[in-house]
Amino acid sequence: MSNTAEPTVDSQSVLDKGSFINEDKHTILDQAAWVIDGTSGFAERKLTDHPETDGVWFVERVDAYLNDHIFDDQSLTRVVEDAITHVVSELEEEISQRIGSDLDELAADKSISMHEFPAATIAIARWNRKTVEYYSLGDSSIIIRTDDDIHHYNQEGPQRFDAVLEDHIAEYLSDNPKANIDEIREYARPHIRESRKHREVPGGFWCLGINPLSATHAVTGEFPKQSVSSAYLFTDGFLSIVEKFEIFEDWTAVADYIDEYGLQDVLDRLRTIQNQDESVLEYPRLKPMDDVAIIRLCFDTENQHWD
Repeated sequence: MSNTAEPTVDSQSVLDKGSFINEDKHTILDQAAWVIDGTSGFAERKLTDHPETDGVWFVERVDAYLNDHIFDDQSLTRVVEDAITHVVSELEEEISQRIGSDLDELAADKSISMHEFPAATIAIARWNRKTVEYYSLGDSSIIIRTDDDIHHYNQEGPQRFDAVLEDHIAEYLSDNPKANIDEIREYARPHIRESRKHREVPGGFWCLGINPLSATHAVTGEFPKQSVSSAYLFTDGFLSIVEKFEIFEDWTAVADYIDEYGLQDVLDRLRTIQNQDESVLEYPRLKPMDDVAIIRLCFDTENQHWD
């Protein structure tokens, strides 16, 4: 897709750290935008030399690749597929330096299980004068507001496995109501490792990870640009505003609220209810607050409301 001769849309964004190290990232360019939600492996060792986490390393590498290649003359699926191939090559170099062997030749005692690898989910919008493209891989979402409807796209990724994990956490908390978040996460660790075995394989869940084939399982499509008034991209930390805490009835209500009051206000409403349940007893979950990255793009600049 060419990125020539197209005016920049109006945009608003917010990036907010959750309870631990932030592994989310968002980027807005003249004709493209994306949010990325990273995750580190669940193991004692690190695979990269990043000073924070492997998840941050992974997100930064994916973001750098997209900055260089998002306007390549190919589909978003192919862009993400190539991004995975490129970042896996960089990851192999990191592993070789830290573990001391090529990835294909690791001894059994140095072999790496799927649950140790970092990964991400992603939502992308890309546009020109004629079309607005969308792409969702994993549980990062994109909402497109058209002339007559709201369209929410989310490939789902690990959501059904996360639901099972939260059921386990609820059972644990019923027996251990005074458990702190570190104890909860330690309890959840083997369940997370088990769910990661189903990552990027048929019958499991798809994400932006180490298998380029994963990119082909995204939800993707396009709209005529003249029919699109706005778009909203967000990582899964924002999904709970509807799907867990039910602060809003549906995504149309969320989009309407954002249009009227802006992103920071809607994020504050989410954080308020999360802070009221820091013990995660009322709403069992892996962490009190997840990282959140949100972008709003306004294509219909005559009807945008924010300051």
